[in-house]
Order: sequence, then C-alpha cells, then structure tokens
Amino acid sequence: MAVCPICGCKTDELDFVERKITDADCRVCSFCNRQLNVFDAAQEPTEAQLRWLDAVIGKDVPERDEAVLNAVKAIRNRFPEKEVQQATFSAPQKTTVVQQGANVKKAKADYDADAVINELQNRVSALENELRNMKRKQMIKTIIELGAPFVLLILLIIVVLSSGVIDNFKAIFDMAGIAL
Repeated sequence: MAVCPICGCKTDELDFVERKITDADCRVCSFCNRQLNVFDAAQEPTEAQLRWLDAVIGKDVPERDEAVLNAVKAIRNRFPEKEVQQATFSAPQKTTVVQQGANVKKAKADYDADAVINELQNRVSALENELRNMKRKQMIKTIIELGAPFVLLILLIIVVLSSGVIDNFKAIFDMAGIAL
C-alpha cells in the first residue's frame, strides 16, 4: 500500500499510474488519473470536478512534493472564471442537527411512560414466545436428524432378515466349506 500524492488516499501499488502533471512527473492512483484527464481534455470541467480539484489542493498530504502541489494549482488557475460554490459543513448545520435532536427528545418525553412500558413488555413477551417456538422446532429437528438413521438401520436389518438372503448366503458358504 502506498499513498497517492494527489488525493492522499492509501492505494494498492498496482493501481498507480505514471503521470506528468504540467512539469512534474509523479505516480498517481487511477482515480486521480481519470480526474486529471478531464482537465487535459478540450472540454470544460464541471463544477463537481472543480470542487474535487479545490479539495485536493486544500488537503494536507505529507507525501506530496511542492512541485506536484504547484502543478495541481496551475491546473486550477487555468479555470479562474469558474468559481465553485463551496459546500460548507460548518457549525450551523451541526446546531441544526442538535436542535432537531432536542426536539425529538422533547417529543419522546411527551409520550405516556406507562404506554411505552406496556408496549415494550408486549414486545418482550412476543420475542420470548418466538424464542420458545424456535427452541421447540430445533429440538424436534435434532431428534429427527439423530433418530431417523437409527430407525432406517433397524428397518433395513428387518428386511434383510425376513427376505431370506441370510439363509441363501449360509447355503453358499456351507457348499464352499466355510463356516459362519
């Protein structure tokens, strides 16, 4: 396992590709190679691809050389007219989640505690009954698995003894002079 100098992800050695980024030669993972191919093509990159490039530039990768970082920045500088609206995952979103969590807790507190306890007891009783039935079925299955071969063996012995095959074998062995 090695670390890609572009994205900083751990990647298997077989997935690395030799790549020339502007002036810098480096080995990059196949995903970064595909992403960078878009910027080499004649078509304009999409907003998502530019966001990926901005994220790569902003990511702290210890294995990245300064030449590789400058080469990636040079690619981004080729598209300055396309400003990307950054998706922010900052504190306001977290407080919204916390506020929603508080609302859920408040709504849960409004339930009647006895009703919740009764519901849980009913669910536990149903699970106990289901477990009891499963144990019973498992016991019956085990008895059948162990008893069926024994019963079949006894039936086979009865059939062989009643068919007279033993008497025929005894007569053949008596003619050959072998005693049973």
